[in-house]
Amino acid sequence: MSYQFNTPQTIIHGAGASRELLPQLARIGARRVFFVTDSYLEQTGLVQALAEPLRQAGLAVAVFSAVQPDPTEQNVLDGLAELIDHEADVVVAVGGAARWMRQKPWPS
Repeated sequence: MSYQFNTPQTIIHGAGASRELLPQLARIGARRVFFVTDSYLEQTGLVQALAEPLRQAGLAVAVFSAVQPDPTEQNVLDGLAELIDHEADVVVAVGGAARWMRQKPWPS
């Protein structure tokens, strides 16, 4: 069995990194953004603070905030279903390792 795994071309991390989100999305021509996070980070307002400028810029934004600390296959499939429904052209992972694992592509 073979599969292909492509990593993101750009990862921006650290203090002030959120200011780069809209310019980076504009650079790649993103129009439909799908945030992957957990319920705690959504409740803090962080995801809303990241998403609102994107909405104001005319991007379609959806948030999947049901990521579990150790995502089960069903948890991943639930997020995948929402991703497909949103027809996202970019995924933004907000948070720790579970969110990053969720946004990796599935082998085909």
